[in-house]
Amino acid sequence: MTKKSLRTAAALGAAALCSAFVMTSAQAVQPAISMGYDHALVLRADGTVWAWGYNGGGQLGLGNSSTRTVPTQIPTLQNVVQVVARGSFSMALKADGTVWAWGDNSGGRTGGSGTSVPVQINGLSNIVSINAGTDTAAAFATDAAGQVYAWGSNSTAQLGTGQTSGGGNPVPRLVAGAQGAVAVSASDAAVLALRQDGKVVAWGSNGNKALAPVAGTATAPVLIDALGSVQAVASTSINIAGQYYALKSDGTVAVWGQA
Repeated sequence: MTKKSLRTAAALGAAALCSAFVMTSAQAVQPAISMGYDHALVLRADGTVWAWGYNGGGQLGLGNSSTRTVPTQIPTLQNVVQVVARGSFSMALKADGTVWAWGDNSGGRTGGSGTSVPVQINGLSNIVSINAGTDTAAAFATDAAGQVYAWGSNSTAQLGTGQTSGGGNPVPRLVAGAQGAVAVSASDAAVLALRQDGKVVAWGSNGNKALAPVAGTATAPVLIDALGSVQAVASTSINIAGQYYALKSDGTVAVWGQA
């Protein structure tokens, strides 16, 4: 099956599951879709996760590498509140605050060896949100106290540990300097963290001024003070360098990075 056909199948699968997006006030789970390179994850209002698309790296979480053209429930996942699909890697956050990962293990993102079924990432608890980069293979989790943890590849300082390092880093590490975070968004070059006070800190590679106006790579979080008060952040990967967005408190949007 071609990649175009897989993407078409993903779109059709999303349409087939649209009925899952109707919530009642009693349901705490916000249904969502997350897309990787050639696979998709859907989180339904009942906390179940459904996957389809290419599965060469086990990113569908079904215990094999067979491509699926229709949404298929991941049987080992229940009570999920957030899903993330990046490249050939997948991750889920459960209501109990635990984090689960599967698929491509580049940089040690699945916490050890690659796996085609969800496995729990050790060392994380009371987590409230998750995020991940794509090609640079780093993953992130924020706990209820606003502390950010990172694991995976650190080739461009994306783990925020104060240095770069080769190889994989399968054990989550606290990102010092990102305390008070309410949201994290990672591209393939840098990472943004929005703090409770509305300030944004960033770290990682500074390709195309990802960390503007900071000069050079930031191996630990630095304040992007020029943004002022921010309500939300987002990032996307474009030829590795990425683009970055901030919704400011005055309703305007700041955009920087690759043109």
